[in-house]
Amino acid sequence: MTPNSPNPVPASATPATAPAGSCGTSDCGCSSAEKRFTKELTIGSAMRMHPRAAEVFMGFHLGGCSHCSISEEETIEQVSAGYGIPVDMLINALNSLYDYDKKRAEAAKAAQAKAAATTAVGTPEAVAPAPKA
Repeated sequence: MTPNSPNPVPASATPATAPAGSCGTSDCGCSSAEKRFTKELTIGSAMRMHPRAAEVFMGFHLGGCSHCSISEEETIEQVSAGYGIPVDMLINALNSLYDYDKKRAEAAKAAQAKAAATTAVGTPEAVAPAPKA
């Protein structure tokens, strides 16, 4: 296989037949409560799963140049094999996008809770007004 040769996608890797997952799309292939990239997922589906997936592919020099383009119909495993990139390394890099998103969401939630607690304790609105004489 050469990196630019189109390869048929195995039927098991066709995400259009997968039930809609937590992401709310029918083409991503996820079916669990937590979205995760798998080696059977097509490049096109991976790109639709997370807005920054293309950045990960570019980080591995996949699909960024006219002479090294990748087909959206190829699976992550096929592209990894074609370019000599360990598939587990690419999958881990893609899945780290969700880990990063989760940590950012938790940090934002903690910051909001802290701000709410500070506002409730430290502002004059939180203290009952003194009765007028």
